Amino acid sequence: MKTIKKSELMAMLGDFQSVRNAPSRNGYNEAPNQFILEFENGSVFQSYRSLVAARCNGKLYLGEDHDYSNTTSRFVGEWTHRNTKERRQGLKDESIILIKD
Repeated sequence: MKTIKKSELMAMLGDFQSVRNAPSRNGYNEAPNQFILEFENGSVFQSYRSLVAARCNGKLYLGEDHDYSNTTSRFVGEWTHRNTKERRQGLKDESIILIKD
């Protein structure tokens, strides 16, 4: 399993640009405690205070809490376009990189 330190990923992402709430399931409301942070070189999905997924320079990264709860897993799945099984397989085959603190 490929890993990257959270500090290394944050440095690669570059300058912070903006933050917004993730859309709710109905698409009309904002999801509380689910955020998308935009950076110069990618974006981060944050659930509460945990970085649970990131995209940077064409690669997908997952935090250790990407499937912490059903709600977090569902939002991460929608954001990454991969279900839990696909995400776990991606970590195994190293097409997805695990973020370590």
